[in-house]
Amino acid sequence: MRSLVALLDAAVVLAAGTPARAETADTAHVTVAPVVVTSTRIERRLEDEPERVEVLAGEDIDEKSQMRPGDIAPLVREIPGVRLVATSPGTGGAGFRLRGLRAHYGALLSDGLPLHGVENAELGPLQIPPLDLAQVEVLKGPLTALYGPAAFSGAMNLISRRPGDRTERSVMLNQTSRGGSDAALWMSGRANEHWGTTLAGGYHRQSLIDVDHDGWADLQDYSRVELRPRVFWDGGDGRSAFMTLGATAETRHGGGSGERREEADTRRADAGLRGRMPLGGGFLELRSAWNGGQLRRLEPDPAVSALRLREHLGTAYGELTYTRPTAEMFWLLGIAYQHDDHSVDELPDLDYAYDTPAVLGQLGGTIAPWLSGSLAGRVDAHSHYGTLASPRASLLAHAGHAFEARVSAGAGWFGPTAFGEQTIELPLRRVRALVDVRSERARNVSLDLNARRGPIELNASAFATNHDRAALLTDPTLDASGFPRVSVTNTTAPSRTRGIETYAFYSREPLTITADYAWLDATEVEPGATTRTEVPLTPRHSAALDVAWEEDETGTRIGVEMFYSGAMRLEHDPYRSTSAPFATVGVLAAQRVGRVQLFVDGENLGNVRQASYEPTLLPAPDAAGRIAVDAWAPREGRVVNGGIRFDF
Repeated sequence: MRSLVALLDAAVVLAAGTPARAETADTAHVTVAPVVVTSTRIERRLEDEPERVEVLAGEDIDEKSQMRPGDIAPLVREIPGVRLVATSPGTGGAGFRLRGLRAHYGALLSDGLPLHGVENAELGPLQIPPLDLAQVEVLKGPLTALYGPAAFSGAMNLISRRPGDRTERSVMLNQTSRGGSDAALWMSGRANEHWGTTLAGGYHRQSLIDVDHDGWADLQDYSRVELRPRVFWDGGDGRSAFMTLGATAETRHGGGSGERREEADTRRADAGLRGRMPLGGGFLELRSAWNGGQLRRLEPDPAVSALRLREHLGTAYGELTYTRPTAEMFWLLGIAYQHDDHSVDELPDLDYAYDTPAVLGQLGGTIAPWLSGSLAGRVDAHSHYGTLASPRASLLAHAGHAFEARVSAGAGWFGPTAFGEQTIELPLRRVRALVDVRSERARNVSLDLNARRGPIELNASAFATNHDRAALLTDPTLDASGFPRVSVTNTTAPSRTRGIETYAFYSREPLTITADYAWLDATEVEPGATTRTEVPLTPRHSAALDVAWEEDETGTRIGVEMFYSGAMRLEHDPYRSTSAPFATVGVLAAQRVGRVQLFVDGENLGNVRQASYEPTLLPAPDAAGRIAVDAWAPREGRVVNGGIRFDF
């Protein structure tokens, strides 16, 4: 239940072969390992990192695995400024927005690699189980300087669990009150001091549920199986390597009955490699990743017969960097290459294949005893959008461990495609091929203040982003055959995002309390419009409260969480222009008995459902082919799940 961030008691040192540095906590006489973050490319303790990085680790990951063993959705909602939004009402697709920017702008990484591809606005976050995660690192704001255009709004980096000194095996079984079942496995072991392996796998099943009996699925029917082996090697002299393979197969059905039925079948595989070796007083590091998949879907269209589509998606990435540390500073130089492609057999006009070679660099270190900073830059030579530069700078000022201030500024770019958050909810045949669409640009500045005293930690962040030439959908117009279709086009006025995020964290065993609040003002000028409006599905106010009681001696854990979502603007909704504010409450109870842990979790106990405020289906399909309104509140209502976990 606990979200955030700094110096969690169960934190894990991430870098293979890097020893944990023990520190004594202020509030208890225990020895804990510092949180080490790697998402900024330089392995550093969290409190020494000039870039703002938010971290979920330890018991947070364990709790979210129990709440939903099949995907990382519960992890997303724990972090202020990160919102999971439904992108496809029929198939249940979802993506995460960072500080109001749409879901396709954010990068979803695994150990710093794009193993899940670059299009994460649909099913990606819903097909990643959390059982094999050590921690989650989130960076907000344009990160093109670090990860290229896929990280236009920021990045969520999923850090995998490393093998320990002992063989470990975990099996989790889970059942929900809404017809969902999960079975997950995680294993780790070492052949010797140099070689270690982990294996994660699972099977997940959900029955189609129409809670309000309106002929539309509130929970989609799906079955999914995934498998991911990893191999770790540590040469003991600065040399290390990490290799991974992954495979996912899912069959999903949703939407309505008859001609409103939707299908989405996923077959995906990926491979990744990271290697590091000492060279000339520094380190040479190689990163490479490949992701390929096929998505077969059945798309209903109220104007014409349903269309079966076969989509092919692929990403190939390679990067070579050299890092040279000195006593007070470090520098990094590197080259990178990325290939992205997406094709639809039945709609070839929407296809794209992009190649992006790049050069990148970083410089950072200590400026004064109380001040440190970092500079990052990247130049991409995109095969379609041309040569674009992305700078980023961060400063960290601190007064010991009690107070820290961070300021960051940067710029980034994004290459639009026909497959974004706005088009996923439509029949793809309604989308025109891109014509004269230019690259999008963003400029961002943020200020972060952090204070600690005893068991209390306080944080406040303020940020502003200007998004130029945002690529948005136009209203439908008739093509040459008289069929209504939409276009993706650049806006002439910038989109603007302004916001404040705050949180308070209290921890004194066995009690932990976390409270956070976010205010977000995200506006845009839609194509053809002259007035500025709020970005749809973006609440101006949101808040959360987590209270957890954990007793290590008895193995008892009880947690209560409450989430509040304020009103948000709706579009394409004839029933209301603004959503109703709502709040959800959840309770988790777990008891460990030896190597067995029993758990029960209740989500949305107040049974908040969007159908209580408005119908799900539109009175008639709209001109763009939409059948249902956007999902802005829970549709499945109250869900209780319970299960058991065996650790060997």
